[in-house]
Amino acid sequence: MASAGSGKTYRLSNRIIELLLDGMAAEKIIALTFTRKAAGEFAGALFEKIAGAAHDEQKAAQVCEDLGRPGQHQSEDFLSILERVVAVLPQLYLGTLDSFFTRMIQAFQLELGLSSSSGLQILEDAEQEELRLEMIGLLMFEGELSEENLKTFLQVFKQANYGKEEVMVMSQMEEFVKSWHKHLLSKGSKGSWGNVAALTAGRQLTPWSLQKEQCINDWREVVAELEFGHKSSRASFDKVVGALEAFVPGANLFSKTAEKFPILQLVEHWDELTLGYPITLVHYKKEIEISPTQGQKLMRVIQAVCDEELRLVSERAAALWQVMRVYEAVYEQAGRQRGKLQFDDLKYLLGQWKNSEASRVIRESIDYRLDGRYDHWLLDEFQDTSLDQWNSLEPLLDEVGYSETGERSLFVVGDVKQAIYQWRGGDPKLFTDVAGRYDITPETMAVSWRSQEPVLDLANTICGNLGVMGTLFGDAVSRWQWQDHRKAEKLKTKPAYAEVREFLDKESKHEYLISLLQRLQTVEQGKTCALLVRGNKDVPLYAQMLREAGFPVAEEGNVSPSTDNPVGLLILDFLKWLENPSDIYARLHLQMSPVGMHYQALSSEPETAWSEWTEIMHRHGVAVTVERFMSPLVAELGAFGKDRLDFLIGYIREQDVALERIVRLLEKLVIKVGEAANVIQVMTVHQSKGLGFDVVILPELANSTLADSQRFTTVEVSNQHGFSFQAPPPKWARAIYPEISEAYQEWVDEQYYGAFCLLYVALTRAKQAQYCFLDKPKRGAEDSFGNWIRSTMNASEEVEEEGSVILYQNGDPAWADLEIPPQEITQPTTVVPQIRLPLKRGRTTATASQQVGAFEDRAARDRGIAIHSLLELVTWLPAYPEELPTWLAERLDSHRFGEPVRRLLNSPEGRAYFVQPEGQVELHRERTLEWIDCKGLWNTARIDRYTVEHGSDGGLRIRVIDFKTDQDAQASQYQFQLKKYAEALTAVYGEVPIETIVVGV
Repeated sequence: MASAGSGKTYRLSNRIIELLLDGMAAEKIIALTFTRKAAGEFAGALFEKIAGAAHDEQKAAQVCEDLGRPGQHQSEDFLSILERVVAVLPQLYLGTLDSFFTRMIQAFQLELGLSSSSGLQILEDAEQEELRLEMIGLLMFEGELSEENLKTFLQVFKQANYGKEEVMVMSQMEEFVKSWHKHLLSKGSKGSWGNVAALTAGRQLTPWSLQKEQCINDWREVVAELEFGHKSSRASFDKVVGALEAFVPGANLFSKTAEKFPILQLVEHWDELTLGYPITLVHYKKEIEISPTQGQKLMRVIQAVCDEELRLVSERAAALWQVMRVYEAVYEQAGRQRGKLQFDDLKYLLGQWKNSEASRVIRESIDYRLDGRYDHWLLDEFQDTSLDQWNSLEPLLDEVGYSETGERSLFVVGDVKQAIYQWRGGDPKLFTDVAGRYDITPETMAVSWRSQEPVLDLANTICGNLGVMGTLFGDAVSRWQWQDHRKAEKLKTKPAYAEVREFLDKESKHEYLISLLQRLQTVEQGKTCALLVRGNKDVPLYAQMLREAGFPVAEEGNVSPSTDNPVGLLILDFLKWLENPSDIYARLHLQMSPVGMHYQALSSEPETAWSEWTEIMHRHGVAVTVERFMSPLVAELGAFGKDRLDFLIGYIREQDVALERIVRLLEKLVIKVGEAANVIQVMTVHQSKGLGFDVVILPELANSTLADSQRFTTVEVSNQHGFSFQAPPPKWARAIYPEISEAYQEWVDEQYYGAFCLLYVALTRAKQAQYCFLDKPKRGAEDSFGNWIRSTMNASEEVEEEGSVILYQNGDPAWADLEIPPQEITQPTTVVPQIRLPLKRGRTTATASQQVGAFEDRAARDRGIAIHSLLELVTWLPAYPEELPTWLAERLDSHRFGEPVRRLLNSPEGRAYFVQPEGQVELHRERTLEWIDCKGLWNTARIDRYTVEHGSDGGLRIRVIDFKTDQDAQASQYQFQLKKYAEALTAVYGEVPIETIVVGV
């Protein structure tokens, strides 16, 4: 049980080293985690530790000490296991669960019923969405569904999306089907969807039509007998009669305030009514006495309308099961049988052995062949394992867990306090279940090798106050396994600080955030700093705020550059309008946006404007058209807007597809932004898991409820009457069904537990300084992050400042000034991000052919691309006048642009550029270099050809050759570009002699 920062990667790597030192075969060891990043870090830590111990006796002694084997092994022993590991490196499995499942399915696809002859393809997110939309089309428009089932499916879909401000219906439909298809794969047995008996303890439901008249009469009789202290109370009770006469399930007739509809108040007294007690309602501040006899009549009315609501959602669930079964059949044929798999399919196929005897026999034959491959299993981040993933692994792990030979082992690492992925199926209960299954006593690790004491004290104060947590969150706290954290004695003590501050308004909070970062100067001091927020939508908002304040910022996580900002939305609607001129919404957006002021024809003559822009697109391509269309706004855009504009134009340029496809790609475009050095990182708490930063700021510790009942969208109940899975009835109708009430309370407890984990992760990322920002308290949200944190603070220690109140301080607020400033921080030499977004004001592209408008002549562009691709093929050639190699001569003869390349290579001057110099020489062709200059600009340069010559004295000399395919190319025309090439190479190789040559082709 490895708490945050306690060194689980260290323990995992030590475990493997221990096995190797004991003579275990490296290929018999398998270690699985959840992300490729985590697997890479784990593998890196392992090899660094072995390699270090292999050539350094001190490091070898330290590893032995850590393993509890002082003096038992020397460097030669570690060198030996390093040689053994490298010898079988392809067979050493250090990877992700999904990659392991993929390999299993690829190896046994015929046994698992996958008959595709074209191989298997694991679909990416965009491809999965395309396939789902194809399947939905078959369901809705190709007659795969009966008319009745289609009608029910659309009713359920409409109800699930009621009130959402969303115009992209197919996008909603795709998400809806995706969600329910997942449920089908894990809970798909017939009779389990909409099984009313499990929800009513076996009681049958009587249709409302058979009870309506009696219920209305009962209500009238009781109302006639009651004494009302306020005339509005009688009016409210009388209104119920009209509602009962008009009652239709699903119409939300009773979902109003208790004073308008007293049925809601009566439901709150359901337990007393059931026991036959008299009850007293307080209605419009006046008491209304209801006798047991009257209560029984009112109960029958409430029971009848609630039963009708339950009957409706149960019937819809049964119909939805039918729809999803048809969808699954279509998907099986059009998806899986064609070798197109989603990640959910991997777990489904490998877990089928639990659902039928035939599948169990097949899985046993697979496990028999796999069982001898691995003897030692290591599972990381086990608290995030889902039940479906466990079902896929269970047969293999049982062979190890129940083995009595002593020759096999299972090593599980996790922390149920960091189970922040329950929303996607992670089940932290599996951790303790597995420990009990194999009779393992977990070892607890609560010593932090990451955080200083003030940071840990804040985490202990908030997450370790079980009394406050129990008061606010009830029984959910019973699962919270807490042990106060402490700093490792060997961890160097540094100045540190922790603070909780409450703000009067958002403006004060944002002003303080900017001033805090300006005071800390984390970038200048070489410290890592992160702002952690709850949702992806908050990442670009805070990133933009910090950029506008002049800070270098990196967005970490999933961003949607075409929809998370006005520039992206404008470009998207511009392309939608070009694709479909009858798209009124897109055209109106263009007209009303700032760009509409520059193009009056969008309003006065839209048809003419459309024709003109379409012609530009056909002549120059989509990217150039977007560039021209947006050009009037460039000067008005802030840094964030320019970032998005540059990126989207570059992205569009790289897509060699039709306009319709580009629009679809932009709509679904989601990108992961990589980490960057010397910046302030903005990311979600989920994305920060496993990371550590010198400074962490939590600017959005919300005051909203942590268990919003609107998110309770499915109910599962299992008892002696069977298993039921479906959507719940309306909130006001749930209380009369104990089974649903219990399921709802379990769901609430799960939401609270997930919130415990999320805040714990957020509070344990910081190494030296932790800043928590709270908004003013909000009524009706006692179960919020803000109220939880506020309740653990000592009110007598509050300090008022302008615009805020300090609720908690630990350490020195001037901690950043107490450390000796480090030596001058140099910019990183080379940065290769996963997305080309500038870190500060913008970005420059040195390569002329990549600059917008460089080749507005499409023919010239095609010629240039073709010639460069031919020259890229050439490594070294014999000196002139020897003939060109046969393969190259044939390639040039068959290519329509081969002749100008042949003339260059067959001339004495041209051939000289391709003859290998003497000595050690590196050759680079069409190499893209990216670097950040001293102004914070992100630069890109693609160099056609350059050589790095290593001199005998250890010095370097670089020669750059830049091919130009335009007429009369002169070096003087490209001074800026060549200067940037030299700057790029200097960033990589340092200050070395650089010669630049322009060659016309």
